[in-house]
Amino acid sequence: MKHTFLKLFWKSLRTRITLLILTTILIGTGLMTVAISHTLHHDIERLLIEQQTALATHMGNHLDGELADRLKALTLVAPTLLPSLRAGPDVLQAELDQRRATQSLFNGGLLVLDAQGTAIAEAGILAGRLGVNYLKNDSIASALRDGKASVGQPRIGEKLHQPMFTMSAPIFDENGRIVGAVSGVTNLA
Repeated sequence: MKHTFLKLFWKSLRTRITLLILTTILIGTGLMTVAISHTLHHDIERLLIEQQTALATHMGNHLDGELADRLKALTLVAPTLLPSLRAGPDVLQAELDQRRATQSLFNGGLLVLDAQGTAIAEAGILAGRLGVNYLKNDSIASALRDGKASVGQPRIGEKLHQPMFTMSAPIFDENGRIVGAVSGVTNLA
């Protein structure tokens, strides 16, 4: 009797149409789910890329502005150090110690170097850099040889033994000769 009922059930046109419609709906729903999922994945990926690009651009612009401000501060301080540079290391050291605002821009400290690239005064973090020649540092060499303020390449510091970079500005005398440089150190650690 059961067997007869199942035979009659499958022979019914109503059952076949119902099953065909149900199968069509299930397949259609599955295909739509896959299509929507793919589109949604693509849209989310695009939005994330746009958001990360905008964030990286913003941070890059902010960082560029910060570096420009620090380099400008050094170029403004450099000419004011000339009288102290001429007066000697003790006067220069006292003058540099008074520059708290400029020191706060450089977490690795400030250095004043003579025309040969030797540190003659330091402020901020005292790392025993006095008497050390830094002419091989690219930003210091650019300031002393070319008379240009610049930002150096990141490197491991000789005395601090930390990743860092320097910014340097030349100190000119009244005749336009380079007599020294002031350098700010940023510790990246």
